Amino acid sequence: MEQYVYWLSQSRLPFGVGVTVASWVVLFVVNHVLVRRARAENEAQATVVMEGKAILRRGSQPLFVLLQLLFAAALFFVAGVLGGVAFTFFAGGQLVSIAFTLGLNLQSLLSARSLVRDGGARGSLTLSTDYVFAQGAQRMAGAAVTSALLGILIAHAAPLGGALLLGSTAAGLQRRSRQARAAANRIEGR
Repeated sequence: MEQYVYWLSQSRLPFGVGVTVASWVVLFVVNHVLVRRARAENEAQATVVMEGKAILRRGSQPLFVLLQLLFAAALFFVAGVLGGVAFTFFAGGQLVSIAFTLGLNLQSLLSARSLVRDGGARGSLTLSTDYVFAQGAQRMAGAAVTSALLGILIAHAAPLGGALLLGSTAAGLQRRSRQARAAANRIEGR
């Protein structure tokens, strides 16, 4: 156990703050491009329809993008000041979490493209806003567990930091799911 804690405490990224931030920015932009393309593909099909599209798109509005950038900048600043394993945990965690998110967004794009294809699906389904948020929370929770397991198995702080960020995102999406369900229940008089 002592050796394990030693290796975990020695976790480092192979590059400094500048390359870490630049890598994150590239992944951030690619994520937003993937989301935009997935939304366009989803608009081109009528098999799976989502209620409350406006609230679901809130995260791509300029104010929310700015808030995401400010949060990341603050996290990178604090990580840079702390240095060492704290830098690896927070800055590396940012990289890990955005890489997992990129994979999830790519899956969304490819899934939407499959629905658009002729014969990709039959019939139609309307997903409630609370379900869409809950599904996002579940996907993020799965990524958080995978990231945590990876961090534990290889004794590295970056995946553990990623797990914290992904888990926090999952909790936020779950909260939004509950809020959307409560709003729908009020509208329906339940």
